[in-house]
Amino acid sequence: MTVGTGDGSLAPPVTGLCRLALRMLPVDGVSVVLIADSVRTLVGAAGQLTAELEAVTAVCMEGPGVEAPRLGIPVVVTDLAAGGSQPRWPVFAAEAAGLGVSAVVAVPIRIGVIRLGVMVAHRLEPGDLGGTVSELLRLSETAAYLLLDLQEGSGHRPTGDVGIESGDTASDQELTNFIGAEIHQASGMVMVQLDIPIDAALDRGARPCVRHRETIGRGCSRDRQPGTAF
Repeated sequence: MTVGTGDGSLAPPVTGLCRLALRMLPVDGVSVVLIADSVRTLVGAAGQLTAELEAVTAVCMEGPGVEAPRLGIPVVVTDLAAGGSQPRWPVFAAEAAGLGVSAVVAVPIRIGVIRLGVMVAHRLEPGDLGGTVSELLRLSETAAYLLLDLQEGSGHRPTGDVGIESGDTASDQELTNFIGAEIHQASGMVMVQLDIPIDAALDRGARPCVRHRETIGRGCSRDRQPGTAF
């Protein structure tokens, strides 16, 4: 596992999203992990034991944070001490419990079949995490475009086969999702900076461009001043 964006620090926009999730959800920690070429990089974290839990995941390559991006579906464990977790993830379950983590939910971060990483939330007490899953899925949409921004900033521009399992192909519609990437990146920053829901953030970004009948990416890119939100 590596941590940060190349300079030893977490990515502020992604960490901001994690902090927002921590305030919104009944959890004790939230993290975002970028996965590229099988390398896991912790790029955002908030709350307790996030780095420690990701370190366990990266070393043993077990647990919800591994299965969610691999399967492309949310993975929820309400009690790691329950019987099912030990046979499924013997090392992760034991190590996570040793940290004091009791419940974990992980959702894949993806755009279509293009897999970018995983968003993980955990709790120190066991219990139902049903409502947390739907909220994390919503937040993961913003996380996806923030991760795209990180990849582009590092000089690695995503293409149709980034993160796609062998044999998968990206449809034209899935690839055209990248056209609006800048809008979602900006809307994510607006959501974090103003502490507002994503729908309200989009109202400040993408939708005004649509109302003016401008090309989404070009219109908002041209109107936005460097270093500012909408």
